[in-house]
Amino acid sequence: MPLILKLLTILCFAGVLFPVFAAIPGGSFGVNGQQVSYEEFWRLGGGPVFVLAGIVLPISGYTFLKRKSWGRYLFVGFFVSSIIAVLILSQFLPVYKISFADVIQYVIFIILLILYLFFDKSVKEYFNQENVLPNQALDGTA
Repeated sequence: MPLILKLLTILCFAGVLFPVFAAIPGGSFGVNGQQVSYEEFWRLGGGPVFVLAGIVLPISGYTFLKRKSWGRYLFVGFFVSSIIAVLILSQFLPVYKISFADVIQYVIFIILLILYLFFDKSVKEYFNQENVLPNQALDGTA
């Protein structure tokens, strides 16, 4: 497994903690730099997004280990849908106001993800290999 893909996989599995963090009342919650209460965090969509990330990211990580090509689409799709949702919500809820510079940075991040996950030679080769055990994928022997 290529190094950057390995790091992305680890980060994906760390996403399982997102719902836990979203479920802890009394913590410090912020939406676009504004402090909000636990109830506001959930009402404004932060809680559901954390729960969704806690489902989608570990599934993506698992598909990366299993060399399932569709996991790349799921992973990138999560980030694309996130920016689309924020752009739509920013039209109706002032707390979701996002600067043009932030949108550009996020789009560049998504483009880099796409270039890496779909066009990098080592990643393409990795996903084209079949019948490799996950522990071989992680330790680099496959």
